[in-house]
Amino acid sequence: LGCGYGRLADCYMDRFENVVMFDGSRSLLEGAQKATCGKAHYVWGDINHLPFRSSAFDCVIMVRVFQHLDDSRGCIQSVSRILCQGGYFVFNYWNNRNVRRILKYMLGMIRQNPFKTEPLQLEANLFHHHPDYISGLLSASDFEILTYRGAGVFNRMVGAAGFLADFIPPGVSLAPLLGRSFLAPWIFCQSRLKKNETSQSDSSKALWLICPCCGLDVDSSTSGFECRGCGRTYAVRDGIVDMRIDR
Repeated sequence: LGCGYGRLADCYMDRFENVVMFDGSRSLLEGAQKATCGKAHYVWGDINHLPFRSSAFDCVIMVRVFQHLDDSRGCIQSVSRILCQGGYFVFNYWNNRNVRRILKYMLGMIRQNPFKTEPLQLEANLFHHHPDYISGLLSASDFEILTYRGAGVFNRMVGAAGFLADFIPPGVSLAPLLGRSFLAPWIFCQSRLKKNETSQSDSSKALWLICPCCGLDVDSSTSGFECRGCGRTYAVRDGIVDMRIDR
């Protein structure tokens, strides 16, 4: 979800039988298509109206996206819906309770209390989240948290330290500690869905796509897909399925 131009494709393309790359930008999807040599399925749509059937996937990856969503609860509920039983959800969020913001607050440099659990909106589409808030959202949607990783601290230090970099622990080795302590600005979370339906093994698009407008099944047509309920059509052009509601 929010695959962008496919910058992380090398991390997952060879781990799954079928990969669906979803984004709200057609130009970024075109870049992802080139980066993956057309080996995935490419869907253009709105993350607030996911056009996917319930329990369609066994893993959802979402990196550098969550901090831009104003409906964080709705997003996690949607991910829970499209994951099958035992499915994995890997994502990251901007941690409001990181060590830098704590120090700035204690020194009077910022007014926002980093210990408050409510999401902190800094810009029109930029939100910081408290770890306890995220944990609560995941639990409410029947996820169990497996691992945390922290990033954005020592990886920057190493890059700016010059010859001293040899004496600074790499960010990878400290990521578990920074994740469990929630001191890093970026928190990566791996969770697993405890209860839901089992997934379908068929790779047909018509099996895992639904109409994002009414939620009913779609059928393949000569130009793309047509909803069985409301009759809306969703075109496929150059290998990218246009599942947007507002077109």
